[in-house]
Amino acid sequence: MKKALIIICCAVLSVFAFSSCKLTSYSGYTVGYQNSFVSQNPNFKYLGTFVGTATEKFNRASILEDKGITYLAKQDMLKQIEKAGINMKEGNIELVNVVIEKTSNKKRIVVSVSADVMKIER
Repeated sequence: MKKALIIICCAVLSVFAFSSCKLTSYSGYTVGYQNSFVSQNPNFKYLGTFVGTATEKFNRASILEDKGITYLAKQDMLKQIEKAGINMKEGNIELVNVVIEKTSNKKRIVVSVSADVMKIER
């Protein structure tokens, strides 16, 4: 009986010791409020959805030139918008439905910022 108990304990411990499970946390949130409306005469034009990401080692994620990893993901998204030929400096282009997602484990942190781009027509 004692020998069987020792074998079972060794088997359970070896499963825990050699398993490759990693703890990954995920969080995400939407910036702003969730509103919906129906317009008979819409005064906007949908220009697309754009995503920017930033990945860093976890021990370096807090010292990225005092800007932060979320800032870098947002800048990447703005570069994607610029590559598509959209000039964000025009006064009638807005980011809507902005979502920030963060995924991390012991070694890495990944932040994604996504948004829809709308052109408000007068």
